[in-house]
Amino acid sequence: MMNYFVVMFAVEEAYRFKQVADICNHVTEKFGGYSLIKMDGGWVNKQGKIVQEPSLKLELVTDLGEKSIIQLCKYITLEYKQDEVYYYQLNVEPKMYESPNKKK
Repeated sequence: MMNYFVVMFAVEEAYRFKQVADICNHVTEKFGGYSLIKMDGGWVNKQGKIVQEPSLKLELVTDLGEKSIIQLCKYITLEYKQDEVYYYQLNVEPKMYESPNKKK
């Protein structure tokens, strides 16, 4: 079994290239790969106002544990001044289909 982590966080502007590239490079170095999905998110702040903002959903499969994801969340909050980063974890058994046409 491996861990499937989803990490969700906002970006300050509509998709700040440098911020996202830095995070993706960091994740690739630490975990070996990722999938990144652009999305919009919304929530109600302490003043009762609805806040809508561009967000990112980062998915990765790894044999590393939750401690490594918490370190990633700390990195994102400190480097990019985020108030919070959400994540969840599932245990999965990765499978891969290889095309019969795959070159050997």
